[in-house]
Amino acid sequence: MTPSGFRPFAVASVSLGLYLEDLDPPAALEELLLQAKIAEDSGFDGITLSEHHGAFEGYLPTPVLGTSWILEHVDKAWAAPCPLILPLRPLNLMLEEIGWLASRHPGRVGVGLAPGFAADDFLLVHASHETRRADFYRNLGPAVQALRGAATGPLGDDPAVKRCAAHPVPVVGAVAGPVAAAKAAKAGAGMLIATFRSPDQARELSAIYRDKGGTGPRVLVRRCWLGERPARPGAEPAPSREGRRSAPRAWENGDRTDMVTAASADEMAQRLCDRLTESDVTALNIRLQLPGSTPRATREQIERFGAEVLPGLRRLIGKATHQPT
Repeated sequence: MTPSGFRPFAVASVSLGLYLEDLDPPAALEELLLQAKIAEDSGFDGITLSEHHGAFEGYLPTPVLGTSWILEHVDKAWAAPCPLILPLRPLNLMLEEIGWLASRHPGRVGVGLAPGFAADDFLLVHASHETRRADFYRNLGPAVQALRGAATGPLGDDPAVKRCAAHPVPVVGAVAGPVAAAKAAKAGAGMLIATFRSPDQARELSAIYRDKGGTGPRVLVRRCWLGERPARPGAEPAPSREGRRSAPRAWENGDRTDMVTAASADEMAQRLCDRLTESDVTALNIRLQLPGSTPRATREQIERFGAEVLPGLRRLIGKATHQPT
């Protein structure tokens, strides 16, 4: 069981997305595992890792492997490579890896899948950037079916994949627009709603998803900071190769819809619950790292969220979704 009894991406769950800190790789991985353990001890239900390549700031190129490290390091929390860039790797090999990871950690593995966007990710593995969306949509349904134990051919003979029939691995697909919402529903996946979508836009995507028969989890990603934010690290660079590589962690302006800030824990809890209900989603994925902060500041944010925000947030979400707290 997870810290609060939730399985991956469950209704009313609150997970934490982690990034690598700007440290030497061995130290960065030690810090990642430390933050994962603090997150579990602080009451987060699960931990997610995202994928990018070629020194894209803060990201692991191997989130399945990173997820396995985290699951060995924590005791109860679930973890998920979320999102993996689906078109970058052979589908069946990826599904075997996830199946065996789920066998090692029963009930504690989820997966998020995305088409990707950064050209260098595709250049690194000689994959087609132009056809990435078509490749993603073609493989999303088979991925969901395999992780429910319904794979065919040689993949269906894999014992860990077979095991998914009785112990399915939850899958969410990255959704940024109406076409993606409809296709996620058709594939049988849940939704991972992009950070830059406003609550109104997220609600529209949820409506499309449900109208097309989607019944899976609908997870909203939000970047957060409790208290005074770190000093802004200078002027924004012009769009460039290096700017692109740091874009997901670029400084968030105060009017950005994906950034939730608050001076007090009660205010933060209410704002996050409001985002959940306004967006018509079922779960939250929180990100707590900002440029200009330090590993120590990230740890402090995780601890403060656990001690000060999560208890009130769970009560509010419980009332809003009629879930026990």
